[in-house]
Amino acid sequence: MPAILPFALLLLTGWFGGACESSLSTSLDGKRCDSQGRCVNGYACDAATQRCILAGVAGPLVSCGMGATLCSEQCVQLSTDPRNCGGCGAVCSSPRGGAGVCVENDCNFACTKPTVACGTECVDVASDPNHCGVCGAVCPGGGAECVSGRCQAACRLPFQTCSGLCSDLRSDPARCGACDNLCAGGQVCSEGVCSGACAVGLMNCASACVDLTSSSEHCGACGSRCPASPGATSICAASKCDLRCGAGLSRCGDVCVDLKVNSSNCNACGNVCSAPANSTATCVEGACDLACDVGYAECNGACIRAADDPANCGACGRACAQGEVCSAGACAPSCAGMTENCGGVCTRLLNDPVNCGGCGKVCPGVANGVPLCADGACTITCQDGYTLCGGACVRLDTDANHCGLCNNTCPAGTCLSGKCAVVGACAAPPVPPAPVACPAQCTGGCAAGTCQILCMGPDACKESNIACPLNMDCQVTCTGSKACEKAKLRCDGIYACNLRCSGDDTCKELAMTCTTGACNLDCSDAQACEKTDVHCGSGPCSFKGVGANQRCQSSCSCTSL
Repeated sequence: MPAILPFALLLLTGWFGGACESSLSTSLDGKRCDSQGRCVNGYACDAATQRCILAGVAGPLVSCGMGATLCSEQCVQLSTDPRNCGGCGAVCSSPRGGAGVCVENDCNFACTKPTVACGTECVDVASDPNHCGVCGAVCPGGGAECVSGRCQAACRLPFQTCSGLCSDLRSDPARCGACDNLCAGGQVCSEGVCSGACAVGLMNCASACVDLTSSSEHCGACGSRCPASPGATSICAASKCDLRCGAGLSRCGDVCVDLKVNSSNCNACGNVCSAPANSTATCVEGACDLACDVGYAECNGACIRAADDPANCGACGRACAQGEVCSAGACAPSCAGMTENCGGVCTRLLNDPVNCGGCGKVCPGVANGVPLCADGACTITCQDGYTLCGGACVRLDTDANHCGLCNNTCPAGTCLSGKCAVVGACAAPPVPPAPVACPAQCTGGCAAGTCQILCMGPDACKESNIACPLNMDCQVTCTGSKACEKAKLRCDGIYACNLRCSGDDTCKELAMTCTTGACNLDCSDAQACEKTDVHCGSGPCSFKGVGANQRCQSSCSCTSL
């Protein structure tokens, strides 16, 4: 082999004879590639250094095909390779749950199922309380959780779930000791038992006997509720509110965070991660990191575009000479193709959101949307669940200025499920004047100004006509097999009408009619409300459970909870 190598060099020298006729390198000393990135046979042009390397020494014989570039001894397509996007070593970053992708020399990311992209994050809208159902839909309260894309209360001890609500069975007079145990009028719930008075050491707070030193709902005084915090359980100790962090979370001030992923408290409280231009700070396993914005790739700790960055042209760290521009990943005296020189950067004015239609014309961003440039004009692409209306990304199901469709303004300022609430008719019913006489049909009394109608036990109110009074809220409770089967419940006043059913066939084929007040049905058992009819009038209505038919005026929203 040593005897052959000089002979090969002689052949190469003879082949290329006059140096003035070709710029191809014939040396083994790592000389520059020619202007088209070529070397003689047996050598390859290293795109990272623009030097010719001997294939037999640097690695296996490399002969990249049309459009491919040699990066670290591998032939890659710079336009599509997320590890070399637009240039060698330019890496496309991605958020947790996603993977970097390279499209036409620009970085982006794709989320893996079941997550979807919400801004710069990949989230599971079926379980994320900050993006529940759609991007940006936050479940209210620190104790709420997202289940199957819908917000619901997350009950923590001592609270238990009763018909979708969190109740403390030790003190709740409507669910005293058990979800279906309603205390009679004038009674209180003390230590899970309906009684005439609270046990020693407990305070009567609206018929609930509580310990003011430890109750998070009545901390230090009746009605003084401890605030909720995401990832934390509100507690009351010595009549003062506090919080307890959940598993895997640490307390930093008054919030609970995951030190492994929180960029404001990365590995330690107060350790804030910083980020260079065109990126977002992240925290990965307790170490600060960065995620480059869409269109940019990570290069030596910075976020750049190797296809047109004169400081990193075609590869990380490869700088163009003074007066040169970076065009399609190569240094050149001027921009090629359909690109224009904008401050030394060759850019496509037809689709660059930073130079849209002209150098320096930046497309403005909006909440829940991404600015784009199409044919030299700015536009916006909204996230899933949002619609573009007048330059803003809105939710047609809740936006009072775009309810159901763009520019449909609700006079009352409330949009529910894409329908406007009627002025006045759907407002909360007024509080009844006190005192009021308790009507005879209120068999459970009128505690707290609410008529309690009790149908307890098998066939208790079967096929009966039940009428709520006109001057107060009404709570009808049906418990036991067929307790209210085929009954007719009518509420003609402007006050709320609430029906709670528990037990097999309890409210089967019951007809509930509300004319103007709120109409609410609560079914705790799967078979409790089979074929139950709910006729809502002009007031709001809600439905919890299964089996009921809903007939609500289109002017008000009927919500299935």
